Amino acid sequence: MKKTIYIILFVLLFSGWAFALSGKCNRVLDGDTIEIISNQKKIRIRLYGVDTPEKKQAYGQESKAFTMDMVEGKYIDVKEKGFSYGRIVGIVYANDVCLNTELLKAGFAWLAPGYCKESFCYSWQRIENESKNNSIGLWADPHPVSPWDYRHKN
Repeated sequence: MKKTIYIILFVLLFSGWAFALSGKCNRVLDGDTIEIISNQKKIRIRLYGVDTPEKKQAYGQESKAFTMDMVEGKYIDVKEKGFSYGRIVGIVYANDVCLNTELLKAGFAWLAPGYCKESFCYSWQRIENESKNNSIGLWADPHPVSPWDYRHKN
């Protein structure tokens, strides 16, 4: 019996399932940070690889509203990519739709330079470029200010 349990744990661990996190999104703090309830615990999730405008920045409220429409009150799955500043960093899915990708498509996020290191980040860069080229979301602004520049100035 013990051997079977160890085999199951081994398979789960190396298949990525052991790192999966699911829960109901009970709060959206801003465009790229949410809170979920999982196993009766509140867990903060910071979206991996993207950075949205700050709340007081141009398009900050639109970005937050977009994220709310996508995940608030819904059950979500998180593919964990790390941990930073007391939050899990991950890729968030609602009904098998990736929030990280959708924010880039809608023009409400930048690809986070230096943080998005996975091979799929190249496709995310193409998605961001397409939004830029089509003046979607914050890219309609002739001089959008990145959140990291905004934070640095403020």
